[in-house]
Amino acid sequence: MQQYIYFLEDSEPFYQTAAFHEAKHYLEDGEQFLVLSGLRGCGKTKTSKELYRSVTGRSPKIITDLEMFDCQEQTQAIIYDGAIPGKLSVESLQDKLKTWLENVSICETKTFIIFTSINDQKALFRKIIPVNPGEGFRVINLNKRLTAGDRTQILHSHFSMLHPNRDFSNILYIARNCKNESLGYPEICALFSRCEYFQRARRSDFCKKTSLLFEDVFRKNV
Repeated sequence: MQQYIYFLEDSEPFYQTAAFHEAKHYLEDGEQFLVLSGLRGCGKTKTSKELYRSVTGRSPKIITDLEMFDCQEQTQAIIYDGAIPGKLSVESLQDKLKTWLENVSICETKTFIIFTSINDQKALFRKIIPVNPGEGFRVINLNKRLTAGDRTQILHSHFSMLHPNRDFSNILYIARNCKNESLGYPEICALFSRCEYFQRARRSDFCKKTSLLFEDVFRKNV
């Protein structure tokens, strides 16, 4: 069951979801602009790092401030991790990306940019990415693409790491019923696996009542 589960540098479990494989195939086909969107905790940063490693075979180059990005010298694949500031004009950002695209066009290695964003922001990305819509540009929402198998495996990866000697079947219902409407599913799994209070609250839909349950859990466990 764990053949697709492995660990990142921060020792948190990672599972290659259907969205991961879609994104990997997309980048391996030579496309250059990918947006990973989704709620906080859904795994955008982890997924982008693992995509980078899987496609390039190198440690990821992460940019968190576009103002400091030197598009003249940068000639490798990049992750823009939430790096679109509100004050940076659309024209300025598009100019940076055009220059980067021109510089990497002669590179023999895989060159791409992965953006992470809480919202899909398709209209914004259509304006700033210097390609025609549908040509070298894709938005993948990690929350919306979770399959039932993904949910089960993500929960199992956290649970097996934290509770290796406990029966996973006792909490499998949460993987099948969770709708991840208010928090990223991997984060829910991590919290659920760490907290016995959640494991006992079988009647609580903590995906839709996350803030209240967080307060309750912290109050009981601090």
